[in-house]
Amino acid sequence: PAYRIRAVASDVDGTLLTSSSRLHPENEVAIRRVREAGLRFFPATGKCREGARNSLGIEVVGGVFVNGLVVYDDNDAIIHERRLAAETTRDVAAFALRHDLGVVAYARDDLVALELTRRVLDLADVYREPRPRRVDAFDDVDVNKLLVVGDAAALAEIRPHLQATIEGRAALTVALPTMLEVLPF
Repeated sequence: PAYRIRAVASDVDGTLLTSSSRLHPENEVAIRRVREAGLRFFPATGKCREGARNSLGIEVVGGVFVNGLVVYDDNDAIIHERRLAAETTRDVAAFALRHDLGVVAYARDDLVALELTRRVLDLADVYREPRPRRVDAFDDVDVNKLLVVGDAAALAEIRPHLQATIEGRAALTVALPTMLEVLPF
């Protein structure tokens, strides 16, 4: 049977963007051509929706964001969402604080952090995510994912211990050597 392509999805960081987190001009042309051909283009990224929009600098309607944990349709309505359990969030936050690491909660397009360290602020300044805001606790935050940030060597050392802390409750991935992501199953 013949299949008709209706949409093109693409990762953002390391795929469409330059090393300065801007849309590469050749990729901008490619996206325009996709749209001119009558196809939908949407990002599939670890960024939140606003971070993708900030980085791409083009109209973004719908897409797969926050590592697939928040999905929007063409009307910008959420059609799929997953969150971390509150207990997992509390345990990871306590772990990060005990080890002097930054921790950022992604709650749809809102980024919140317990401390606004340089590495936490780099999410906005370098990676073009929304600027995180400081909170005293994540208790009233519906967390999609957590990002633990710190020195690469320190994260490599604590990673097995963090994995043991969340075992059976969440997945742990390496976004970059200076960033670990805690994702719901």
